[in-house]
Amino acid sequence: MPEIDRKGLAESLQQINQALADLAAQTGRLAGAVVNGRSDDERVQVRVTDGWRTVTVRLREDTFRSYDLATLGDVVTRTIRDTQQRARAAFERAAEQLEDPRFDHTELGLRRLESE
Repeated sequence: MPEIDRKGLAESLQQINQALADLAAQTGRLAGAVVNGRSDDERVQVRVTDGWRTVTVRLREDTFRSYDLATLGDVVTRTIRDTQQRARAAFERAAEQLEDPRFDHTELGLRRLESE
């Protein structure tokens, strides 16, 4: 049985940890992207980011004269939900473009494969 290359294993584990940390940082930046949305009549505007969390909801001054409260609730909910779905779809498309760290197992341990 071959001797374990402890130094090589430690270096490989450091590379793996760094690669995963880099991937997590890239994913975090993508999740922080702001996506704006508005209702069809533009009376309701929303901004979402950070894992599709709602950041702001703005209502134009004439919104309460244009809607009863039940309708306004529906419009706000629909606008937020649509914007969150667009933000999530944009995040997923961008995340698919990130390069996963690739490693190969050798007799001496793991080694990181460079991008082709």
